[in-house]
This record gives sequence, C-alpha cells and structure tokens, in this order.
Amino acid sequence: MVFLNVDNVLDNAFHFVNELKTYAEILRDFVAVSATKEKAYEALKHDFLDYLTLPLAELDLRKLALKFKKKRSNTLNRTLCLKSYQDYRYLNTDEIVFLKADNNTTDFYINDGTVISAYKTLKTFEEVMPKNFFRIHKSYIVNQNYVCRINYSKSKCTVDQTPHKIPFTKTYIDNIDFIKNSLSDLFISSSN
Repeated sequence: MVFLNVDNVLDNAFHFVNELKTYAEILRDFVAVSATKEKAYEALKHDFLDYLTLPLAELDLRKLALKFKKKRSNTLNRTLCLKSYQDYRYLNTDEIVFLKADNNTTDFYINDGTVISAYKTLKTFEEVMPKNFFRIHKSYIVNQNYVCRINYSKSKCTVDQTPHKIPFTKTYIDNIDFIKNSLSDLFISSSN
C-alpha cells in the first residue's frame, strides 16, 4: 500500500497516480490521506483503495488493513498447483469451468476444452478452490462464472464453453440458490 497525502504532496496527485498505473509493471494500492473530505470522490474515481482523513483513527487503519488483506487474498488465489510425483502443473482458476470426481481422481474441465486429471479426491479441492466455486453434486464442483442456465425441473446446470449438462442434487440446493441469486442482477420473467 502507498499512502499519498493528496493535499500538498503534489500539484495533482490523481494525475500522478494515473500515470504511474499506466507505466508501472507492479501496480500498488493507493490510499489517499487528507485533512478534509473534499477530494474523496476524486480518489474513489481514480481507483484508490481508500480515503482517510487526518488525524488517522486506529479503527480506520484496522478496517483498511482488513480490506487490503481481503483484496490480496482474492487476487493471489488464482493459481492452483497440481503435483504428481515430480510433475507440477499450474492451472489458472479463472479458466476452470468445473471439476468432476471419478473415484479417487478429479478431472478439471478447462475453458479451452482440455481435461486435466489429478490424483486427489474432489473434497480435497473443494477446500482450496476460490469462493466462486460451489459444490452442487457429490461428483461436481462448478465455477459460478461459467453458469449460463439453471434448470430446477431437470436438476441440471448448463455451463459456458462445454456441451455438458451438470446435475445438481437437493443436498447442495443452497449452493444452487446462491449461484442463481448472485447471477440474477437483472431478472426478467418470460412467463405472464
């Protein structure tokens, strides 16, 4: 995190940060610090992590630290390493459409059509996958970002990038409902 006093450090701190983000290879999270709330909108518009007013309160710093930690954990949890003896395979979790259990192995279905097998149970991966992965069946975990249809009458879930129709069970209906609610920002019913 970089704390930047937006009152008097630079003539235009926001322009400086925009230029830095354009040309820097490693992006930093900027926190604006000011004596007034006058420039708070400008800071949020320029994608600052937070805006703090002076004098700094301990509670505000603690909340900022938690926000920073949460943001970092979300970005760091995008690579999964599958290890088999001396072979290490790295998968970008954003590219994983769903996981399917097959006895004591798990097949990873990738958005380019490839299938990669790992010699661990589905439960092992359920515990380490990012928050956008949900168990919907004893044999399936789905990436909610690829869900394009949920058919409750057939208990099937359709995902982009594959012809597969993934079954779901009543045991995991809460996860299906959560996916439905999180994907239904704009709900339009076609029935009268």
